[in-house]
Amino acid sequence: MKIKKLVFIVGFILICLIGTLFVFFGNSKTPALDLAKLQNDNGGYVYPGITWDMSVEELEKSLGCKLDNPQFGSEQQPFDYRTNTDYQFAIFSPKDQDKYVELFNNYGQISYQFEYGKLKSVQLTFMNNVDKMKNNNLKELSVKIKDKLIELYGENYELNESSKNKESKLDVTTYTWEHKENEKSVTRVFVSTMPSSGEINTVSLGVSYFTNKD
Repeated sequence: MKIKKLVFIVGFILICLIGTLFVFFGNSKTPALDLAKLQNDNGGYVYPGITWDMSVEELEKSLGCKLDNPQFGSEQQPFDYRTNTDYQFAIFSPKDQDKYVELFNNYGQISYQFEYGKLKSVQLTFMNNVDKMKNNNLKELSVKIKDKLIELYGENYELNESSKNKESKLDVTTYTWEHKENEKSVTRVFVSTMPSSGEINTVSLGVSYFTNKD
């Protein structure tokens, strides 16, 4: 009787331990992005889990994590971007444990751009120089993203190659898809590649919301 009771107790402890480990590691898993979810039912472009024009507090609540309060320039006085919207733009990023997103087995850092306190852009930046991004294959990634976006959203993209502009100092290739929301606003999804010494060193994937202020 005692042996059966002991086996039951040990088994119960093991089940609890496995459940705890599953929850711990399950919650710490890097989220993966499905490119098909960059478009809503109305045809507009948006990042999963967000709504354009969200406040910082609303975005943090939706994400379930805190965002770093950015500081621009060493001469700028401390500024609370959460409560004061007297700024043109600010870029927020999650804390270290929440900053990565996985796409095609590559890891990118996510950031959120606000204009006057409202969310206007979400961007993933893929490099291969630090932490989880060290094993990124940027050349393969850029092709996969471009091909998948064409498959999903068609060939009605705008291609911009800055190398053809003699005044441009950066060699950036960008594919952009645009959707007209109404007479005053559009949403866009884009992928950009920036080479260095013949090799791609940055791939950027972004979704943005633009409003005509006129």
